Amino acid sequence: MKVIRLTSTAVEITPVFQGNQEFKLFDYAGNPHWRPCWRSFMSRLQAVVFVIDSTDSEALQEAKMELGWLLKEDMLEQKPFLVLANKQDDTKAMSVVELTEYLDIQQYLDRPSKSRVQPTSALTGEGLAAGLDWVRDVLEKHRN
Repeated sequence: MKVIRLTSTAVEITPVFQGNQEFKLFDYAGNPHWRPCWRSFMSRLQAVVFVIDSTDSEALQEAKMELGWLLKEDMLEQKPFLVLANKQDDTKAMSVVELTEYLDIQQYLDRPSKSRVQPTSALTGEGLAAGLDWVRDVLEKHRN
């Protein structure tokens, strides 16, 4: 897997294949210093994948604020939005239901054709394919 680093702290671009579909994942640093730059990339995005560490209760408040900001962003309103609830293999992980409630995002999930929370484990790979398949299916529906 080839990773292109624009800088060590700003953006990493990783091509990922799911079936015959290539996804170019842009990992924008979570560092608050780089967040103002996010907006400059939004117009070119086809979908948003937001990864949350379901075990890190300290980082969840920050994730809640950033996720809320992204979900309300006009440029992203019509884009498919996938939240990956990572580390679901850990016994300390919040469930998808608990995360959805804590993050206060149910109103966005009521639009199932545009938003989804997918339980995942980066360690085992469980749930990742299903999440990317959902993004691909939503993009294909809106392309036709």
